[in-house]
Amino acid sequence: MPIFFYLLLNVIYYSLWIVIIILFAELISQISYKNYDYAIRLLLFVTLIQFCNILIYLVISCLYNIIKKKIIQEIHIDLSQQVLKINSKSYNNKGTGQIVQRIINDPEIIVNLFDMLIGTISSLLISFIMVVYICFLN
Repeated sequence: MPIFFYLLLNVIYYSLWIVIIILFAELISQISYKNYDYAIRLLLFVTLIQFCNILIYLVISCLYNIIKKKIIQEIHIDLSQQVLKINSKSYNNKGTGQIVQRIINDPEIIVNLFDMLIGTISSLLISFIMVVYICFLN
């Protein structure tokens, strides 16, 4: 269930970034038209959305840490069970420290790579949406 909320909040977070960018462009155009009353209201609205976005980011960070710890714990348990099933002759070829190091470090590396992949996909999606907005809808 936390994964669903994590993904949903990420969609909302990045969607709000797109809205902020579009509203900020509108704010600049209203200032250039010397429509200052509307520009001030728009600036307050953008500030409110940005504040909400910061709160959403904090919740996303907390959820990410909870999910990350749970995934790493499950991988550690699975790896430990697999290590116990290995034939004892396999331990002669590798040192105990090397096996323990692999059990501890590899799950964290896998989770961090997955996080980087999610961030890259999200950034590409935002860039694509902004290009479509600038080229076709503006």
